[in-house]
Amino acid sequence: MSDQSLILANAEQVLSQAQKLVNYLKENQSGEITFKATTAPTPNNSHYDALRLPLAESLEDLNLLVNGPMQWLRKYICSFHELSAWQAALRRRLFSLVPLDKPIHFRDLATAADIDEDRLCRIMKVLTTRRCFEELTEGVFAHSSLSASIAQNKELELCTAFQLDEMFEAASLLGDSIDQNPHSYDPMTSPFAMRHGTSPYKWYAERPEKAARFMAGMAAYSQINRDNQILMESYSWESVKEDKIVDMGGGSGHISLFLAKQYPNLEFIVQDVNPDMLAQGPKFPGFVEVKDRVTFMQHDFFQPQPIPGSTAGLYFIRQIIHNYNDKDAAKIFLNLVPALEQNAGKSRILINDMVLPEANKIRKVEENALRQIDMAMLTGYGAKQRTVQEFEAVLKAADTRYEIVQVHAEGMLGLVEVRLQV
Repeated sequence: MSDQSLILANAEQVLSQAQKLVNYLKENQSGEITFKATTAPTPNNSHYDALRLPLAESLEDLNLLVNGPMQWLRKYICSFHELSAWQAALRRRLFSLVPLDKPIHFRDLATAADIDEDRLCRIMKVLTTRRCFEELTEGVFAHSSLSASIAQNKELELCTAFQLDEMFEAASLLGDSIDQNPHSYDPMTSPFAMRHGTSPYKWYAERPEKAARFMAGMAAYSQINRDNQILMESYSWESVKEDKIVDMGGGSGHISLFLAKQYPNLEFIVQDVNPDMLAQGPKFPGFVEVKDRVTFMQHDFFQPQPIPGSTAGLYFIRQIIHNYNDKDAAKIFLNLVPALEQNAGKSRILINDMVLPEANKIRKVEENALRQIDMAMLTGYGAKQRTVQEFEAVLKAADTRYEIVQVHAEGMLGLVEVRLQV
């Protein structure tokens, strides 16, 4: 045995890291962070992340060391029972039915939620064990900081709801999907398709209310991940100069509209196969300011790119490639080749997608968040997130002349610049 136990070493790290985090909060935050619904908001920036992530990893390691594998596993493998309680709470609108400014008795809450008192109380009690809601006295509940964050942020509520409805139900079939197709995967053999009878593309197209919930939920992810801020910080958008940017699969064009506001010299062509999504773009309040520099075009990126490289300096592919397996992803890049050949070596592709790390390159607590989403892509779309090497393999499968010239950012929202070499 070493002179110092690993438990004590981690405990000392926790204390040291916690002190640094608290000092940061004192210097940059008004109000103390507590479990109360009225607590100060937790900072969401890179400076705080640099303090939060080491502490979070030390805490998780310490939890495993103290409890040991058996006790840790007992709790972990039963956690889906808690997720089912979250699902029920969201469906019965418990987060909005509990008042933000006063407590409520479980009998009154059961009446408002239209559920029997027994199950309502049991659901609330298991949630309070994770400090979601607070039981002030027997049967009397109030919001905690966690439950209040759901009640006060509709997009965050919808994000949680779609994960705990269609995705939660599909995830239980991952093993079955592998058993049925042990050597390949695609949208129609995914766990989602097994559970819901079709791919997520068609399923959401046939259920507009679910699609709206999904889109709102994705907006919450953008808030959490600071998408727009990282996008601006990771790339020199001024370098595009006078060339147009083609936003492939850009949906309503919300990112192009955002960038157009920030950079008055940039022009965008937003492409999407769905005309209903494209029609939403001009309805954004800020569209009038940039209408001369943002246009919309219906296009399927599985067909040859109609905007030539002589017109477009940059083909922007944001959060698209992770929706497809390698074979289909290569088709997207292949259909760009004729356009890029018209300005080979100059026009480029900018892939704005998660970039997974190599083994042991980042903290496990940070990698876990990335790997969770990779599993979500496998469950939902029969697709995947990729490392730099995996992006390169897909590109080369489309055309051997493709080269990654620079990786501007990695992690949750990576930025990979690609050219077709002459």
